[in-house]
Amino acid sequence: PLRRAAPWAPGGREGAPSPDYVGGFDSRLAHLLALDVETNSLAWWRPDFRVFLAQWSDGRGDRGWCSEDTGWDALHAVLGRHEQLVGANFAFDTHSLRAAGIVDLMQSGHKLHDVQTLARVAIPGRFDYKLESLGTDLLGADSTIQQHALKGAAKAHGISWTKEDKDFYALWKAEP
Repeated sequence: PLRRAAPWAPGGREGAPSPDYVGGFDSRLAHLLALDVETNSLAWWRPDFRVFLAQWSDGRGDRGWCSEDTGWDALHAVLGRHEQLVGANFAFDTHSLRAAGIVDLMQSGHKLHDVQTLARVAIPGRFDYKLESLGTDLLGADSTIQQHALKGAAKAHGISWTKEDKDFYALWKAEP
């Protein structure tokens, strides 16, 4: 069974920070780009399907986003600086980017890693592999602070934020 991990500390679970951990970023992870995209639907086959936002961060502190409003040049540029990409439910994001005509990561030469797939290998027999519950169990309750902030913002704007229907697009337009 999975045990709750000790609080995370830079460079390991206990002790002094690793010399690789500088300024809040772990240089050992600099080659990885964490990438996430938001879509207006899970139904990629529908004619109105679109990717409206891409956001990223890496071990050097390079963070950013671009959208259908700004164009995708910034995404193409950051992809050109990284060889390995990591995401959650990355098969959907990869397919979404291809279906929307933004970039085909399957043909790009990048190495792709999905944290939810990796968790199934590292923690076999677990019932729930959702990103939020993995974060809470492995990193602590603080890992979901932003998720709770999104829920509060949606409520403040009267935007649907149920388990079945999260209107990311309307929330992003209300609070970009």
